[in-house]
Amino acid sequence: MLTYLGFASHKRSEYIYQVMTSSPYRAGRLRRRHQLAGFTLVEMLVVLAIISILTSLVVVGLGGNRAAKLSADGNAIADMIGLAQQNALGKNTPTALVFVQTVDGAQAFSIYQLDTTATPPWTQVTMWKFLAAGVAMDTANSSFPSTAGDSPGVTPPFSAIPIVGGKAVTKFGYEVFLPSSQIFDPSGTTPTPTPRIHLVEGVVQGGNLISSGQSAKGYYDVLINPITGRPIVERL
Repeated sequence: MLTYLGFASHKRSEYIYQVMTSSPYRAGRLRRRHQLAGFTLVEMLVVLAIISILTSLVVVGLGGNRAAKLSADGNAIADMIGLAQQNALGKNTPTALVFVQTVDGAQAFSIYQLDTTATPPWTQVTMWKFLAAGVAMDTANSSFPSTAGDSPGVTPPFSAIPIVGGKAVTKFGYEVFLPSSQIFDPSGTTPTPTPRIHLVEGVVQGGNLISSGQSAKGYYDVLINPITGRPIVERL
């Protein structure tokens, strides 16, 4: 009986070995191994779709960051216009919003007020507000300043500020707010021109504006009401 059982067990093991070493069995195992090692077409399409979505989110995020900087700088300049107007009215003295561009293309704004007891008579009220990287004032499409040929009693002495942020100033402009809240216009033009500060997404290199090539939404205009001296924001 034990001999029979041993013989049966040996025959069963031999049969299992023959099945496992047969060509159809090996082929099936190889197919399953190949399927586990690679990606199916559906899996690859899903991965590509995820990559595409993530790339779109990154691009949108970068664009949103530029737009946020543009809005922040535009709002800051509008606030400075309001501050200059209030300073002229509250202190009963001419107050200037001053723009400068340095030799390396940096652009900044500050507020000066007229103080006849000081030397020089125009003194700085606020620190220089530099435009963020990627934001620039398009001087070619800005009407700032709108005044020309200012009288000596109102013109700020810009020779007193030849350097801003450690860099030489190569371009400047300004608007003077009178205690009456109006914009100073020595030309006597009627109606008084409306100053416009045109901010865009871009940088200044070699004294020239290089636009980022964004859509029409990539700009921010700040105008100054010549009668009230208050800021007006325009943006598509």
